[in-house]
Amino acid sequence: MKKVFMALSFVMVFSLGNILAQTRTITGTVTGSDDGQPIPGASVFVKGTTMGTITQIDGDYSLSVPQDAAVLVFSFVGMESQEQEIAGRSVINAVLASDAIQMDEVIVVAYGTTTKSSFTGSASVVRAETIERRTVASITKALEGTVAGVQSTAGGGQPGSGANMRIRGFGSINASSAPLYVVDGIPYDGNINAINPNDISSVSVLKDASASALYGARGANGVVIITTKKGVAGESKINLKVTSGISSRGLPNYSTVNERQYMELAFESVKNSLIFEDGQSPGDAANEAITTYMSAFGGEQYNPFDIASGSLIDPSTGRLNPNSKLRYSSDWIDEATRSNPMRNEYQLSITGGNERTSYLMSAGYLTEEGLAKNTQF
Repeated sequence: MKKVFMALSFVMVFSLGNILAQTRTITGTVTGSDDGQPIPGASVFVKGTTMGTITQIDGDYSLSVPQDAAVLVFSFVGMESQEQEIAGRSVINAVLASDAIQMDEVIVVAYGTTTKSSFTGSASVVRAETIERRTVASITKALEGTVAGVQSTAGGGQPGSGANMRIRGFGSINASSAPLYVVDGIPYDGNINAINPNDISSVSVLKDASASALYGARGANGVVIITTKKGVAGESKINLKVTSGISSRGLPNYSTVNERQYMELAFESVKNSLIFEDGQSPGDAANEAITTYMSAFGGEQYNPFDIASGSLIDPSTGRLNPNSKLRYSSDWIDEATRSNPMRNEYQLSITGGNERTSYLMSAGYLTEEGLAKNTQF
């Protein structure tokens, strides 16, 4: 038994020695090229593996790597990643350069494009990322609340209806106050709802006198320049986007009276009218209201109870006959509206190209039910 135990101990010690012999420790410091200061929290790992560590508060690190490890990768947020060959070294320092790129917003104008800093007029740009976050059927709806100085008013609740846009108020008394729409450099006089919001790359809104200088009298009310997406050189890509959802009321339904309360309030209104307008006594007004109030509110055909209107109300109390029974109950809001109107949208695009030619083909299908029955887009 003792011999077996000694043999096992020898095997374990020999194996541990082999493991230690197969790894090596590399140390170093990671600093920034701008100020030479250490970078804490930088990632250091062996390329092609998950073996790694992060630098300490003073930028130092220590990492055990296999003997056959070839490359160390140094990375940090906002810095350019760096790769260094190990090549038998035990101390490897890294100096990371900043990866910050200063970008200036590009604005599409009549004569091409310009940067935000060099443009002297007043303009706003809405990117495709902003448009895609809003589930809308019209680009005018996507601009609501995103551009300063632009007022959007919905003409109605019809699904797919566009918003009436006014850029910095009303520019005319008798003529149209709508802005000029320009799509890919061409003035657009068609239905703005015919443009698929998913096909739009950016929207530039020109809001001051520069619009008139560029487009003449047609740009007096401002200009909305729409630029559609274009193909990108590279391998062909197919994108399919499917969205589905339901609509609901923006405001909850009002609390209403029931049939019994309505009939009593209708009787009371006729009775009060006879008292204050005709000068009748309360008793005479109550007796006359019994015979007149039902005709004033549609006649017997609108009486939902099984007792004739002449015996439906007690004139002394103004309350409904306790023996009356309700024949039917109708909530006209429910009858005229859908409970969960559906909205389904399908977007398919194919893009690709090479150095000489690029292409983008897209197709979209949208069906949207309105909250009111018999309305859809």
